Amino acid sequence: MTIHGSDFHHFAGDTSAFRMFEGSVEHIGPLGSAASNVRGKIVVARPSPTVRLDSGAVLLEAQGARALIVVAPDSARYVDLRNARGPYRYAVSARTGGAADRRMPVLVASPRAGAQLEKATA
Repeated sequence: MTIHGSDFHHFAGDTSAFRMFEGSVEHIGPLGSAASNVRGKIVVARPSPTVRLDSGAVLLEAQGARALIVVAPDSARYVDLRNARGPYRYAVSARTGGAADRRMPVLVASPRAGAQLEKATA
C-alpha cells in the first residue's frame, strides 16, 4: 500500500528513521494501549490524552516495532501538526538525546490515510 505524500508527515528521528518500511500492520487503538506482539510490525494508533507521542514511540521501539503511524483525529488537527513542523525535515549525525535519536520511523497520518490503512488491513 502506498500513502500519498500529503497524507503523512515524518515526526522525528535520526537519519536511519528517514527510510522506507514495510511489514504487517497492528492496530492498537489509542497510543499506549496494551499490545501483545508488535515485534517487526507497523503499529497504527490513535493519539492518546494521557500518553505523549514521544514516550509511546520509545516504548514501541523498545518492543521491536518496525514503525509507528499515529492517525490524526481530524483534518484540522492534521494540518496544524504539519504546519507546526514546517516544510523541511533534517537530521544530525550526533546523538543529542530524545526524539532526535529515534531510529524507528514515526509518522503522523491524516484521517484519510488512516481510513486507507483500516480498509487495507481489515
